[in-house]
Amino acid sequence: MSQYLEFDFSLPQDYFDIWIAELSNDGFEAFHEDGEILKGYILEEDFSPRRLQAMTDKYEDLFDLKFTTRKSENKDWNAVWESSFEPVLIRDEVYVRAIFHPALPEIKHEIVIQPKMSFGTGHHATTWQVMDLMLRSDMSKKYILDFGCGTGILAILAHQLGAESIVAIDNDPNCIENSTENFLLNGIHDIMLIEGSIDIIEETVGIHKQFDIILGNITRNVIVSNF
Repeated sequence: MSQYLEFDFSLPQDYFDIWIAELSNDGFEAFHEDGEILKGYILEEDFSPRRLQAMTDKYEDLFDLKFTTRKSENKDWNAVWESSFEPVLIRDEVYVRAIFHPALPEIKHEIVIQPKMSFGTGHHATTWQVMDLMLRSDMSKKYILDFGCGTGILAILAHQLGAESIVAIDNDPNCIENSTENFLLNGIHDIMLIEGSIDIIEETVGIHKQFDIILGNITRNVIVSNF
């Protein structure tokens, strides 16, 4: 039976989403938040100390990161993470819940997601702040690009806020799968979902396409290198 490694990452909670995104792209399959510790799980044969060190070095000027590791008992860590997923309420206006949580009919905007390991669930500062800003912005009739859509919740909220047209893009096939699932869970069928780099937008949508608002809940270096 394959053996998992369990990592305890110590870093500021505001950067949990960023670190989850990086680790997800490097083979980590599941995560669990334990206070100020982010636990990550990866198959032993998939782990590369060199790649982890390279990621750590990339963020050394942004936050202080420490970690410990141990061999873990074998279990479905994705199931453990999903069972620990708690709903998120933003300004009493947006309610992000998993399919197994009860609805809150009194909340204006409800987003239902299948919790998986894609970036952005509304729990941490980056996603929460973007959604908070969206609530305070005029999204009605706007042309929106969700760059690095992850779970797709920003695109879903833009749709609920009255956006005219939405393009969501991500280069991670797992994110595309999760976004597709979440769009369907929320009864949305008219968001254009693209897998690939930003160059694909010109080929798929057309170079003439102009966006009023770009949602970029993704690491700064990726945004700078693409815009």
